[in-house]
Amino acid sequence: MERRFAGSWLQLPEAYWSGRVFLRTFPSLCGGWGGSCFGAGRSLEGTGTKVIDMKTTVITPPDGEPVSLSAVKDYLRIGHEGEDALVADLIAAARARLEAELDLALVGRTIRIEFSNWPSGLAARGVILRPGPLQALLAVRIVSGDAATDVTEGFVLSGGRLCRRPWSGLPALPTGARIEVEFTAGFGDGEAVPDDLQLAVKLLAAQGYKLRNGFGDEDAFPREVDDLLAPYMGVRL
Repeated sequence: MERRFAGSWLQLPEAYWSGRVFLRTFPSLCGGWGGSCFGAGRSLEGTGTKVIDMKTTVITPPDGEPVSLSAVKDYLRIGHEGEDALVADLIAAARARLEAELDLALVGRTIRIEFSNWPSGLAARGVILRPGPLQALLAVRIVSGDAATDVTEGFVLSGGRLCRRPWSGLPALPTGARIEVEFTAGFGDGEAVPDDLQLAVKLLAAQGYKLRNGFGDEDAFPREVDDLLAPYMGVRL
């Protein structure tokens, strides 16, 4: 099965997209990087769709990669230091490409997601936060102008979702205020990343090295990578 990634996968940013999330007002619809079951927000006239403005930012980027420079050089059978910078870039690009494909953070980092309104999924099953796997909830704040109110103790992470604690209601949201949710995500350091995903990084780095002169289809995943990723597709960690 062929998978494609839009754009040059050697230039993926660490600060992810920001924009509007359009989801219909029934809870079976789930989004990607930022969450699921968004229903609260402004209605689009004449449709059953509501709008929540959302922004996802990496506060603390990954400290390292899933595989070391030396490990990938050994895999590529490179015995000199002249291409160290290239190989390091290929590792980072491969890791970012896998993360975008799987909605996962391979190496630990701190994420902030900003919402313009409370997602309605919080009232029922909670809201999926991406990327996973989620490790710890750091803060939930209501920000209005220069003032920020910490409401973290009313929430908990459970099963990859941000949920209200039992018997706690959603705090009132002043006009023009936003919600900030900060959490840590990722498997941990490089050694904590599952072996199959480490191998996938090596395979993608090898693909980039092979195609470094611009010949071939760099957007297509090798079949071996597809096979390695199959157990993670559609799984919420």
